[in-house]
Amino acid sequence: MNLKIVASDIPIAIPPGETILAELEARGQSLQDLTNCIGLAPGQVQAVVSGDSEVTPELASLLAEFFGTSVAIWTNLEQQYQAALHAKKIVGANGKIALRLPKSLHERVIDLAEAEGVSMNHCLLSIVAEGVARYELRRSR
Repeated sequence: MNLKIVASDIPIAIPPGETILAELEARGQSLQDLTNCIGLAPGQVQAVVSGDSEVTPELASLLAEFFGTSVAIWTNLEQQYQAALHAKKIVGANGKIALRLPKSLHERVIDLAEAEGVSMNHCLLSIVAEGVARYELRRSR
């Protein structure tokens, strides 16, 4: 079966904090290492990592120095994240969804779709519809 990947019209909102954590992990460092080095309270950095607080120009400068990157990288990540959040609020429920699956689950869905002779989209739609119906039935009891 040939699968066609279609990009969503809605950008995926990835908080800059995910990039911070990924960079720390790649370098074998912890969030505590970062906060100790840049001189901010752990709560301030944790708020950014969790998406509850924005990357300010001051923090972007500190992150750039710590990671050896440009300030623009961090400010751009924040701007892209905010734009994606804004786009999601404007678009609302339009029938399109971006879904990340673990590789093993993705492979199982592909196998199911092939076995049924349907597209992966149709297969996922059927599974979600059945799951929602079961969930609503359980809640109504």
